[in-house]
Amino acid sequence: MESVIVTFFIGLALTPGTLFFYWALKDILDELNFKDNAFRTMGTVVHKTPVKYGSEEYMGQAGVKYTAETFGGYFFTIEYPAADGTVYSYRSRKVFDQNKEWVDVWVNKDDPTDIMVDGFYKVGNSKYYQLIMGAIFGPIPLLLLLGSILANLM
Repeated sequence: MESVIVTFFIGLALTPGTLFFYWALKDILDELNFKDNAFRTMGTVVHKTPVKYGSEEYMGQAGVKYTAETFGGYFFTIEYPAADGTVYSYRSRKVFDQNKEWVDVWVNKDDPTDIMVDGFYKVGNSKYYQLIMGAIFGPIPLLLLLGSILANLM
C-alpha cells in the first residue's frame, strides 16, 4: 500500500513536466502543419514602433551617476497580400533588432490572418526550450519510473 502512495505522488510530481512536453510538441506540430498549408510572400513594413527598455543607472568616473536608456528594437506594422490579392495589416509580436523595409511572411491559405513573420509563429523558439524541460521533468522520469516498477514486479 505504501508503494502505491509513493508511486501516486511521484506520478503527480511528473505531471507538470509531461504537460509542458505535450504543449511544446503540439506547438511544434502546429507550426509544421501551418507551413504545409501556407504560401510565402513579402510583407511591407509600414510603421515601426520603437521598443525601449527601462533606464539603467551606471556609476561613472569619480562617483558620478548617469542614466542610460537601452534601445530594444522595433515592433513592425506589416502589410502583406493574401492569396486572393486582399492586403492585410498585422502588428508583429516579435521585436526586430534591425531596421527593415521588407520581411518574409508565410500566410495560411485558408485563414489569411494566420501568419508567420520572419520565422516567428505564435510562440517563437520558446517551444523548443519548453520541449526540452518538459522531457527532462516529464516523460523521461516517467519512463524510468515505469521501468523501475516493472523490474520490481518481475
